[in-house]
Amino acid sequence: MERQARLNTDLKLSRRLEQITTDDQLTEFLQTWIKQDVFQNLNQDEANLRARLQNDPGGLAWASQYLSLATQADLQSVLSSSLIPLLYIYGSDDLKYAEVGDRMVKLNAKFSKVAIPNSGHYVLGQKPYVAASIIEKYIEHIN
Repeated sequence: MERQARLNTDLKLSRRLEQITTDDQLTEFLQTWIKQDVFQNLNQDEANLRARLQNDPGGLAWASQYLSLATQADLQSVLSSSLIPLLYIYGSDDLKYAEVGDRMVKLNAKFSKVAIPNSGHYVLGQKPYVAASIIEKYIEHIN
């Protein structure tokens, strides 16, 4: 049921994006998009609207439809038997993905998770140098 609801939402989003034909429409869409709860802690610089305006609405529509989480396979069984170490990075303010991280590390002893403080869903945009440092240390650790 949850997957179907997500798919319906993503398909509706895709249709909306397909109807965008002007920069003003894309700006309006993006300003609404970043007001979602998941992006609540982004400041104007982190939201980076100017860079996001370079996106192609048709490409975003395609991604929303064909890369929807609702269409992706559940890989928990594959991940649980993986021999490859995995580092799961998430923003400390992103409670949904904190829960995903908890589930990931329970699947496999080779998996680790790190919360980056004072960041949310867009953690790589908010704290890129902190994330890079964590990744670098992790690579050194597993080598």
